[in-house]
Amino acid sequence: MTNWELETFKRLQTYTALLISTIRIEDIENYSAEEFVIFFNDKKTTAIQNEKINIFSTDIEREIKKYSEQIKLCMEIFKVSI
Repeated sequence: MTNWELETFKRLQTYTALLISTIRIEDIENYSAEEFVIFFNDKKTTAIQNEKINIFSTDIEREIKKYSEQIKLCMEIFKVSI
């Protein structure tokens, strides 16, 4: 693996941690899908509202976008490697 490929995977790891941190959940792997939906909806409902913007939702959307872009880069690496 090249240095560039390794750095791409390290960034994916970083963006994964940032997304989990933004959701504010420490033991995400212990949640079922249903439990996570309840947790997420509670966070969204109680989040600070700024005019028409839900701060929690906006932060999550931003982090998911970064995470998704990094996954696309990793997929491109795997396509070339296979």
